Amino acid sequence: MFSLIGPIIPPSLVFILYGVLSGTSIIGLFIAGIIPGIMLGLAQIVIVYLEGRKHHFPAGEPTSLRFFVRSLARSGLSMILPVIIIGGMLAGVFTATEAGAVAAFYALFLSMVVYKKLKPSHLWGVLRSTALDTANVMVIVGTSSIFAWMLAAEDIPERVGTTMMSISQNPAAVLLMINVLLLFIGTFMDNFPAMIITLPVLLPLVKQLGVSPLHFGVIMTVNLMIGTVTPPVGMCIYLGAAIGKTTVERAAFAMKWLLLVSIAILLLVTYIPSVSMFLPHLLGFG
Repeated sequence: MFSLIGPIIPPSLVFILYGVLSGTSIIGLFIAGIIPGIMLGLAQIVIVYLEGRKHHFPAGEPTSLRFFVRSLARSGLSMILPVIIIGGMLAGVFTATEAGAVAAFYALFLSMVVYKKLKPSHLWGVLRSTALDTANVMVIVGTSSIFAWMLAAEDIPERVGTTMMSISQNPAAVLLMINVLLLFIGTFMDNFPAMIITLPVLLPLVKQLGVSPLHFGVIMTVNLMIGTVTPPVGMCIYLGAAIGKTTVERAAFAMKWLLLVSIAILLLVTYIPSVSMFLPHLLGFG
């Protein structure tokens, strides 16, 4: 369940894709995801603690303050990477695209020079894997404009909007229907294709309701990331089950409270816009 927090707290590839497809400020999306991401993390920590107490999970060895400080010092250089990215973009030092290059070179420097975990002989494999992953994403993004044009030509966004508005014109009810739709789609489809398919349809509708595209970006991202940990196609739940050496069914049942608390945070983000929009408004975005 903790895997769904990463793409909500910056930097986030999902936010970048949403920003590219919708024309929304990527920096604004990064900032909007901070509070919801922290809320998700804290809520899930509480659930894990309570479940651990209930089922008597084995505790690790007590950690000394000295060990904690040493570990924090060793990881400090890595932990400031998001600060460099967000700070650099806010200060106008580099754009969101340039921030990716800065992050890559900084991570390369840490891996090869500071931590010395990455050897020169590993670089070709890393570059090849990165190129393949990037190509996969760019093929999807490249076809999205064609798909969006087809939807517009057939008036699909208008028809979907008319259908939903005919069911209810209450913005709260329409947002609930959108949440249910995205949660359902997320259980069967990866987040990138799901966003590319649904965003051209849903974005015009939420704009009619007066919902900020920045706010909707956080709603959509949280929705689709919950889908990555729900069966039958949730990639992260299969990975978690493999790591934990258990079945997907047992893993899904064990995380029921984590899933419920994540959906509760989603509803807070949906119906209390200030949860995601407070920081963007404070910094002049949205």
